[in-house]
Amino acid sequence: MKNGEKQYMLIYTNYLLVSTQTTKTASNKCKLLCQEIDQINKRNEIK
Repeated sequence: MKNGEKQYMLIYTNYLLVSTQTTKTASNKCKLLCQEIDQINKRNEIK
């Protein structure tokens, strides 16, 4: 498991814990968050 993946899983699980109340907005925000993390990981891979 790469460092970026660990970070991703931590943020993802925290997000799920925090956002269970409003499922629809949570999933939308989570998608955005996941996209951001993917972009960061891609940038880190290029280096």
